[in-house]
Amino acid sequence: MKVALGMVVLGVVAGCSGGGGAGPGAAPGVSGASGASAAAGASGETTAVAGASPNGESGRGGSDAQGGGPGAAGSAGLGGTGEAGGANFVQLPPGSKEVDGVVNLVDADAAAELDQFIVNETRTYPTARHSLNKSLNLFLERYLENYDFVFFFTDHLVPNTNVAAKFEDVTRKAEPGGTLASEIAAEGYETTGRVRGVIGVQYTAGSQPAIAHEVMHHWGVYLDDKFGFGKALDDANGAALHWGYTSVNGQLGGFDGSTLRCETPANALPPNCTPLASGRTRYVTGVYAPQTNTFRDVPYAPLELYLMGLLPASEVPPSIQMLTGATFPVFSADGLTATTEAAGVTTLNFADIQARHGTPPLLPESARHFDAAFVVLSATPVPDSVMSDVATWAATFGDRKSSQLLSFKQLTGGRATMNTVLGARREVGTSMPPARAAASCDLVAQDCSRPELACYLQGTGVCGLSRNQPRNAPCSTPFDCARGLDCISNANSPNDFKCSPYCDSASGAASAVACSVLCPGKYAIYTHQGSEIGAICVPD
Repeated sequence: MKVALGMVVLGVVAGCSGGGGAGPGAAPGVSGASGASAAAGASGETTAVAGASPNGESGRGGSDAQGGGPGAAGSAGLGGTGEAGGANFVQLPPGSKEVDGVVNLVDADAAAELDQFIVNETRTYPTARHSLNKSLNLFLERYLENYDFVFFFTDHLVPNTNVAAKFEDVTRKAEPGGTLASEIAAEGYETTGRVRGVIGVQYTAGSQPAIAHEVMHHWGVYLDDKFGFGKALDDANGAALHWGYTSVNGQLGGFDGSTLRCETPANALPPNCTPLASGRTRYVTGVYAPQTNTFRDVPYAPLELYLMGLLPASEVPPSIQMLTGATFPVFSADGLTATTEAAGVTTLNFADIQARHGTPPLLPESARHFDAAFVVLSATPVPDSVMSDVATWAATFGDRKSSQLLSFKQLTGGRATMNTVLGARREVGTSMPPARAAASCDLVAQDCSRPELACYLQGTGVCGLSRNQPRNAPCSTPFDCARGLDCISNANSPNDFKCSPYCDSASGAASAVACSVLCPGKYAIYTHQGSEIGAICVPD
């Protein structure tokens, strides 16, 4: 079954979770007149072509605190303020309450938004997302913004979906090493920028394991599509943005490489396998799912810890095994092994990932503590049993209560911690930031705030890390190209993508960036909601 990016699926194999965004090829390219479409990573806006070649051009598809006074008896959080905590604090909505470090916010609109967030499989490019505006703003208007992540739980099983949880980035800085190449400042949120991401979670017994998985999506998996992570014979199982059929063996999927064997001869090691008549081969491993190992509750893998900035490159295994052209694994009756049919086994060198993406900064000790809020959203006050369950999940993940599941501290091998106690309420009269406007930048002016960032055509423009490839260099994503360039092909060679310059269609011949100077007669104009946002030369 195909599931959308950014999800965990209910069930034994709690499946696909996507994170802060789509990888290369995941978001649709802009469709346009005369066969033109946007360069890599465009966000689905309409396009018109001016001065294009007769056959038109084709573009690349998308890239892809503790504190507070005492509350009323039975309703105060471990570090927060109950409804009776004092007139100086912003009051919670009627019927709301704090219990054991978590809060129930009663608001029908926010509860409906959360349901829709979980059900909806349509995802826009991450910089354009603003799916939980009501929910996060409802919370931040009442609590000081002292959190990196905010978990929003329903109080019921959401109908018409088997998705357990979803992650969405709110704010993130583009960093080298293999996380998202683009800066994210999702619009509509009343945030100072402290909140990194929001997670929507169904209230059900199977949801607790998804917590660790969804947090990991803030950092992965966004490595270059050419490495093959998450790729399968078909994409029906939603392994995109996960480790897929590889030996990473982390929260975001993958098998334990030490268990990889041939099905025939039994227990033989690849490459000494006997292929099927089709030429494909069946491989046996310990149980895993290509999109998640939440049901196994494995610690974060070395590669995951590396992306998080918690592990130096020297401690990451030098190579990764990958089953190519694989089909979804079939579990044995005893649930101990999984059989995956594939075209073969290849080896991916970790050094190649470093060469492509650079190395993420290793976090200092002072930056290895994170804070999370656990919030139940509901249309009516929730039963005590719901609050008790969510409080237990928060305490477990925050390493305040032992259970059969690992805490964040345990998942990281003690390298980082996560405080999951609800913090201080906001005082009456404290100002809130205005709802954040859509992020934008100028394609021609290249006005991103940091010199290592370039402006690319996604939505109203997005700043991202550039690989600095020159004009006419081969490319697969916009971020391959140097500042002022993007990745595009023409209709005569639709699979031949090259870095090509943005140009100004409105300026005259005296301007060095005029389309009439840079690429006379061969350029495409891009619009956003009816307004031109830029143009790009089309390569020969």
